[in-house]
Amino acid sequence: MIKGKAARLTSTKAPTDRRTPNILRKPLPLGAIVVVRYYDVVLFRDVLGDVKPMVRETVGWLDYEDLEYIRLVWERYAEPIIGEESRLRTTGLAIRKVDIIELRTQNKTLIL
Repeated sequence: MIKGKAARLTSTKAPTDRRTPNILRKPLPLGAIVVVRYYDVVLFRDVLGDVKPMVRETVGWLDYEDLEYIRLVWERYAEPIIGEESRLRTTGLAIRKVDIIELRTQNKTLIL
């Protein structure tokens, strides 16, 4: 886990800055099951006091990864529906890489 992670949230450095995390140093295959700890946004209104992003954790199949974010799928069809006019739908999260604290497979920490 990185210390001082919150400082990155306000960074104006370009994505090539060495402090920008390279989440998957060795690329994982799409479909790999991963656990991600990340900073989530907090909606607030008329608050007195300090408001900070919350640390959350999620598990899902790695569906997509680029320089800016990863996409995890929580729920998907086990088999395509054949012969019906329906779209294949999935449910999950797109998480910005700068908000990721930790990404791991079952027993290995892969980042930071």
